[in-house]
Amino acid sequence: LGTLLVNPTAEASTNLPEPIITVFNDRLSRMPLAWIEHFYERSKIVFCLNKPEPFPGITRTERFEWLPGAYAPEVHQRFYPRPDDGRAAAIGYVGTFNAWRKYRFLQRLADKAPIQIYGNNWNNAPEGFTKKFWRGAAAYGENYAEMLSTFYIAVNVLESRWGPNRKCFEIPHQALMLVEWAPGVRDLFGEQHDEAPWVFSTPQDLARSALYYADNPSEIALHRALQQKIIEPYTYDFQAAVIKSAFER
Repeated sequence: LGTLLVNPTAEASTNLPEPIITVFNDRLSRMPLAWIEHFYERSKIVFCLNKPEPFPGITRTERFEWLPGAYAPEVHQRFYPRPDDGRAAAIGYVGTFNAWRKYRFLQRLADKAPIQIYGNNWNNAPEGFTKKFWRGAAAYGENYAEMLSTFYIAVNVLESRWGPNRKCFEIPHQALMLVEWAPGVRDLFGEQHDEAPWVFSTPQDLARSALYYADNPSEIALHRALQQKIIEPYTYDFQAAVIKSAFER
């Protein structure tokens, strides 16, 4: 069909069968601009984790397309949430401490509701906060899915203001997701959910969302099921089909 490049380096693009489809499965803002320009010129389509975000230096965007995230059913379906077995924590967060805005969101939430934090680099957050709420390192693959299944609710603070991230496609199989609003979140879940109690925009909104579900616990399972239904089609098989169809256009 051609050549598929995933997060390539500049040295990878010589003498390759065409057409070339490039996938950047991380935020464009994390990629060197020279790489983006290099592969944009050589590619039929450049897929991005988010719908193409405004990025300094990028002036041509017609070849950029959104490649939706995905989940592995064989992993996530093994760990169904069981809130009646005594394992579930009230609220959990799994993610790396790599931005102070994450701390601000979680710190405001922790003022209102109990939270358990798992992830890397939280030793760089304020010591008192880390000692009180951090429980251990991040988990991946099956261990990540199993960890999510111990939460009633899992928080998703986005790194990109355009979103969504991979967690949007993974969390709802195990827990109700409280997710930060972004244009890509609207694209995924629909603008009718912009004001849903599980969508937040500010640290204050996140705290209010937690209190809402504390007062309305019967809605946790209902809203998780709604999220899961929306993201259910987005498997890795679906993602592969999107890429394959790009070669065939």
